[in-house]
Amino acid sequence: MSGPATDPISEPTHFGRYEVVARVAEGGMAEVFAARATDPAGLERLVAIKRLLPHLVDEPRFVEMFLDEARIAANIHSPHCVETLDLGRADDGLPYLVMELVVGAPLSRLASRVNAPWPPAMVAALLAQAAEGLHDAHEARDARGEPLHIVHRDVSPQNVLVGVDGRVRLADFGVARAVMRITKTKTGQVKGKLGYFSPEQAMGHELDRRSDVFSLGVVAWELLAGRRLFRGKQLLEVYTKIVREDVAPIDQVVPHVPRALAEAVMDALRRDPDARHPDAASFADALRAAAREMGPLPDTDAIAAFVWQHGGEEVGTLVRAIERADTGLSRERTRAMLQLPRDRDALFDVPTDEQATVIRDRSEFGSDSETRTPFVMPPTPPAPVRSGVFAKISAWFARLLGG
Repeated sequence: MSGPATDPISEPTHFGRYEVVARVAEGGMAEVFAARATDPAGLERLVAIKRLLPHLVDEPRFVEMFLDEARIAANIHSPHCVETLDLGRADDGLPYLVMELVVGAPLSRLASRVNAPWPPAMVAALLAQAAEGLHDAHEARDARGEPLHIVHRDVSPQNVLVGVDGRVRLADFGVARAVMRITKTKTGQVKGKLGYFSPEQAMGHELDRRSDVFSLGVVAWELLAGRRLFRGKQLLEVYTKIVREDVAPIDQVVPHVPRALAEAVMDALRRDPDARHPDAASFADALRAAAREMGPLPDTDAIAAFVWQHGGEEVGTLVRAIERADTGLSRERTRAMLQLPRDRDALFDVPTDEQATVIRDRSEFGSDSETRTPFVMPPTPPAPVRSGVFAKISAWFARLLGG
C-alpha cells in the first residue's frame, strides 16, 4: 500500500449505516476503512469498507472497474476468499464495498520478515488454502446457476491474506475477468503485476483458470526460494523470461525442498497450460500430499502462531488505529470484536514510533512499484533492439502492445 494519510477532517464518518472507525490502508485506486456495523438485532461487528479514491470519481473506467469487483466478488462464496457483504454509494457519490475485516497480514508483508527461505511445510499449508479459494472463485456461478468463468488475473503475495485465525483468504478481484464483467481492457494495457503473469497472460492470450494456477505457482516458488522468480532491470527482460524461459526446478535452487513438493510447484509452472495442474483444487491436493510426506500438515493453530510471530506488528497497527479513534468502544470490546486472544494483549501495549494508521506494504514480494491497476506497458521496448532472435522478440512484443 502507498500514499500519505489524508487530513482527518476530510475523512468520512459514515458509509450508510456503517460508522467509520479508522482508515487503515490505501492503494493506487482505493482506500480501506475499518467500520462498525450494527445489525437489526443490535449485534455489532467490525467490517472493512473499500472506497474508490475521490480523485477517480470522474473517471468512468475506474468506477466501472470498482463496481465490477463488487459484482464479481459478491458471487464468490468461500472460506478462503474475502467475503463481500454489501455495496453502496456514499453521500458524495463514491461507490464503496463492504467486506469482512481480515485481521492478519498479506504474504508480501510476512515474506519481508521471515528469514528466507520459508519452511516448506508452512508454504504448502498456506498455499493449499489459497488454491482452495482460487478453485471456489473459478467455480462461482451467478444467481441463475450459470458459470461465471472467473479468472483472478492478479494472484500475488499482496493479495493472499493470512489471518490470525489461521485461515488464508484470497483478496482483490479488482482486475478479475468474468462473463459478467463490463469493463474492457484497452489495447496495450495489461492489468495485474507483470512478475506474476502466466506466459499466456503476458502475451495477451485468452485466459482460463490455469493462468491463476501458474501465478500461484510463482508465489510458491518465491516463498520457497526466498527471492523473486522473474527478475529484470527492464520490463522487456522480465517479459522475455516469462514467455521464453523454463523455470528452474525449485529443489535445484533450494536443495532442502522435498522432491514431492518441488514437483507439485513445478507442475503449476509449466509454460504449456495443458501440462499444468488442470485446476487449483488439483494444485491444493498436490501441495497437501507433498506436505504430509514431511510430517503433520501445519494446522490453523500453527499458522496462527506463525502470523503472530512474523506479522504481529501488522495486527498491532490495525488495533492501535482503531483504539486511537474516538469510537466509544472499550479496549476489551474492540479486541473481542476483532477476535483477538487475551494472551496477545501485551503486544499492543508496547510503545511504538509508528503513529500512522495507514498500512503500507513495500516488501520485495508483490512490491509497491507493481501495484497500480491498470498497469500500462510501454508502447515500445525499453531496451535497444538488437539483431537476430532478440530483435524478432522485441518487434513482436512491440506489435502486441500496440507500438
